[in-house]
Order: sequence, then C-alpha cells, then structure tokens
Amino acid sequence: MKRMLSAILILAIIITMPVAVSAESTAEQNISGEDQTDITLLRWEATYLISHGVTINSSGKSNTSVTYQCYNLTHKIDLTVTLQKLNGSVYEDYQTWTVSGTGTAALNKDLYVGRGTYRVKTVGVVTSSSGRYIETVTVYSDSKVY
Repeated sequence: MKRMLSAILILAIIITMPVAVSAESTAEQNISGEDQTDITLLRWEATYLISHGVTINSSGKSNTSVTYQCYNLTHKIDLTVTLQKLNGSVYEDYQTWTVSGTGTAALNKDLYVGRGTYRVKTVGVVTSSSGRYIETVTVYSDSKVY
C-alpha cells in the first residue's frame, strides 16, 4: 500500500513540474474557438497571452484582431500584425499594421478582401520599462478561406 501511494505521489510531482520553452521560439499551439480566434498557449519569458485571428464574412469584409499581454504590466510591447494571403504555396503580405502598448497591446482592423486564403502573422517585440530587450515572439493564426 505504501509503495502504491509513493508511486502515485511521485507521478503527481512529475506531471506538475514546469517545462521550459525558448523565448525565441516561433513554434505555436493554437486552439481554435468558435469566433475563429487563435489563442497561443506557449510559455515565454515575458509574454503571457497572444490571442489573434482573422474572420471574413460573406461580403469579403475581414476582421483582423490581436491581443498581446505580458506578465509584467510595465513591459513595452511593439506589435507588427500582418494579414497574409496565400499565393500558390507561399503566403504574401497583404496588409500590415503596427501598434504599441505597455503591458497589453491590441489591434482590431476591418478590411475588404478578395477571394483567397488568409492568415494573420503577429510579431511581438517585448522590452523592459528601462528599454532592455527581452524577447521577440512570432506566431501565425490558422488559415481562413473566403
């Protein structure tokens, strides 16, 4: 009985141990919600949450939305958000916006688009309040076909 309890306790400790991920990682794990917004759930040094995506209605009106949050609300975030269109087998930049914020940065833009496949590329550069570079995070949303 003691052996079984010890084994269960050790397994529980191993499962709850944190896993380190590189701050420069461009890998992503996307969870698509009903609103077609991707939430990226990797652990970076300063970045807490990236929620981004594109929706396109039947008239071709697209909405690109991004919310980027840091753990430390004094960190500066410089975002470059690019709506990309698939051309053959390569995504090409279609429209780019920039926005900055402290602790949180958000963007919400509407744009009429033609038929095609689109995705959002989000690049966030995080610096401390004193200007020290911390990390750059690049993520891509799931594709949306219009």
